[in-house]
Amino acid sequence: MIAASYRVDKISACSDKTRKKRYFIYDHAIRCTLQACRHDWRHIFLGRLGAKVRCGPYDLQQASLAGRVSSPTGSNSGHRLMLSERLDLAGSKARRVPRALRQVRDVISAIPRVRLACLPTPLQEARNLSKLLGGPRIFVKRDDLTGVAFGGNKTRNLEFRLAAAQAMGADAIVMELDQQSNSARQTAGCCNRLGLDTVLVLVGSRPEPVQGNLLVNYLLGADVRYASSIAEQRRQSTEALAELRAEGRKPCLLNDIPMFDEGSAIAYLESTCEVVEALAEKGLEPDCFYMSSSGKGQAGQILAQMLLGGFAVRGITATDEFNIPPRGAEIANRTAHTLGLNVAVTPDDVINDAAFVGEAYGVPSAAGNEAVRLFARTEGIILDPVYTGKAAAGMIAHIRRGDFNREEIVVFVHTGGTPAIFTHNQLWLDNAARQ
Repeated sequence: MIAASYRVDKISACSDKTRKKRYFIYDHAIRCTLQACRHDWRHIFLGRLGAKVRCGPYDLQQASLAGRVSSPTGSNSGHRLMLSERLDLAGSKARRVPRALRQVRDVISAIPRVRLACLPTPLQEARNLSKLLGGPRIFVKRDDLTGVAFGGNKTRNLEFRLAAAQAMGADAIVMELDQQSNSARQTAGCCNRLGLDTVLVLVGSRPEPVQGNLLVNYLLGADVRYASSIAEQRRQSTEALAELRAEGRKPCLLNDIPMFDEGSAIAYLESTCEVVEALAEKGLEPDCFYMSSSGKGQAGQILAQMLLGGFAVRGITATDEFNIPPRGAEIANRTAHTLGLNVAVTPDDVINDAAFVGEAYGVPSAAGNEAVRLFARTEGIILDPVYTGKAAAGMIAHIRRGDFNREEIVVFVHTGGTPAIFTHNQLWLDNAARQ
């Protein structure tokens, strides 16, 4: 086992409200020892001299900023180091991207993908919203602008999912999803880009009028089918696969391939790298990420947290269907294995808040609706009341209870869902709410 030692470099004097931030410098002798070991970087992913850890009442308890060290033989020593990469911008007009970021991008580049999204998406500071809430600085990662069929986070994911399907020889895609699914819409759009037919088997019945994501599915030309239950959905998707095979086609049920989950995690490992890079260009570093997630995308953010460090990750779920901490940890570990990264995620590393689901999945909530209005009327950014509105409600509630000071950097990842505002059009017609 490689021993590690720390010495305190600086403790900033702050009030209890703003929290003390302690900075630790990784011992130079340990750095030299690690260099001498000449491990493959996939087995040892640590910060350079100048790495720091932020230790506050939230950071140490809620966020595991951890790397793992392997022994010279490659076996895992089990020694967890509380380290995070400090962005080294001093002395460089170009503001160099940290080596760790380049290495993360290198492993991602080894995974088959088809280019579909407009990347990187913008990172926009929400100054008016920050002012209204009394701080912190809020930046919005605009993944609603990924470029296919109204955009959204699923377009990122589909670059990896559809590449895996095509590698299997698929010429048609079958998907099992919800009636107003954002994923269904973006899958149909991306399949059109690749010349693949799409069959969407959706739980629910056809509403009148057809609106929102469902309307876009029809516009995109998808074969839309309805199922009354999960069991009926699987029966119909099996039937669709059989029909396509009888025509000599090679269909793929996208939900059932491993890359369905892993593609989401890889996509949001990359998205987080984009944010860190964009903030580095401004001489800034993120303190906390917020995103609507039921485990898949957040798994990628947590991998980024462990590999790059220095920030917390808080997921806000829109459904109570899953036990997210073990689910997210399992997806993160499976994805790390696929990428060849020697990191281990535990359920305790997955911080996901289910307090903003509201009445049920798919049902707008008062807090979520307020958040949608706040984003629209302060920044001109349109959220949706099913996913991003509820995630923003969680972030806003945490800001109001004093979780952050005015100088901290909070990143809200906008995962899309814009067509849902038309499905729930009556929510926005209240004149009193406009005042």
